[in-house]
Amino acid sequence: MKRFKYIFLVLLTVVSGFIGGVISNLLFKKQVAVQESEKKKVVEAQEFRLVDKDGKLLGLFGEYDGFQPPFQGLFIFDKSGDPRIVVGRNKQFVTVESIMCIYDWNGKERIALSDSGILIHDEDEKLKISLTTSGDQ
Repeated sequence: MKRFKYIFLVLLTVVSGFIGGVISNLLFKKQVAVQESEKKKVVEAQEFRLVDKDGKLLGLFGEYDGFQPPFQGLFIFDKSGDPRIVVGRNKQFVTVESIMCIYDWNGKERIALSDSGILIHDEDEKLKISLTTSGDQ
């Protein structure tokens, strides 16, 4: 390729890119400005609730009083409103510990993960697997 053709193609590419950028900026400038002005920096709330179209609770990030004592965490509910997955900090014991529990369709705890170990129950709530740590180690 001759030098003149090479320089011509490079200049044509640069000019085409510049023209395309100017045109796209003119077409989409207002949309970007609207999106940036609507963006919130911080959202503050005591709790967040996820509900379906009928207003039924599907998820909660906050305090749930369905357990005794009530505690704060992340809760995922089924269609009937029963918790299926719970992640939080339980203050029921002498020490506060982090927990994650998974419940079956009958509302029975099947898997519990905590700071002190893992518990797995069968459908009759009988303990099948227990992996725990002692406080000394």
